[in-house]
Amino acid sequence: MEKRERERLKAGVEYKGRLILANTVTIKDISISGICVETSERLNTNNNYRIEMISGSKEKAALPGKVVRSFIRGALRQGDDTIPFYEVGLKFLELTDNEKQFLEKFLSELSPTT
Repeated sequence: MEKRERERLKAGVEYKGRLILANTVTIKDISISGICVETSERLNTNNNYRIEMISGSKEKAALPGKVVRSFIRGALRQGDDTIPFYEVGLKFLELTDNEKQFLEKFLSELSPTT
């Protein structure tokens, strides 16, 4: 069992992101300190990226992150092609106040209300 600094919230299939200079990704889970995505592009550990995200309220931000883990998760068949997909964990780097506010709002949209 992994021990995390912060609780991760499941994002679901309707939340998408885009790594700048990479393909569209599916957000698996996210916390204030990091994000886990699935992508068809292999990303190297310790590389930095900006992940562009759009909130449910259509606000957009590109948050900086560092790849802390990346491994092949499987492959999908598309016609005659086999496309690999990878699971990638990124730790958010130092965020500006605006980026923090965006992320907090994004997380609040995912949090179940009690």
